[in-house]
Amino acid sequence: MRSESGPVPTAWQPRLLRTGVRFDAPFCCNDVTATRALSVLERSGVAVPDDVAPAGFDDIGSALFTSPSQATVDSRRESIARRAVSLPPSRMDLADFRELPGRCASAGCVLRVRGSSSAASRPCHLALRHT
Repeated sequence: MRSESGPVPTAWQPRLLRTGVRFDAPFCCNDVTATRALSVLERSGVAVPDDVAPAGFDDIGSALFTSPSQATVDSRRESIARRAVSLPPSRMDLADFRELPGRCASAGCVLRVRGSSSAASRPCHLALRHT
């Protein structure tokens, strides 16, 4: 499958279904890819979440409006942005900040369990660390 800009990144989904390989929970790199997976699974007669429970990453607003609503990971972008902006000024007044050890910060992602997942419907808190 191709688009004007080249291969469509989600073309693997129909091919994977044709191979007969069994899978139960594809975790897609973003919600747009997960939305495409839901569409491909539905057209292929695969029951979501009974047979396959796809999930995405980035918690875009449209994930709520897929059918079924799409499980996703909320990366808490606002929290990441606030943290990223607050860290550099604390080192800018130093003569040579390159000598300081690195820092580790946690974003505290949240799993948004929705209709595309057969798991319990309470949020699961994940730790996403960047060093």
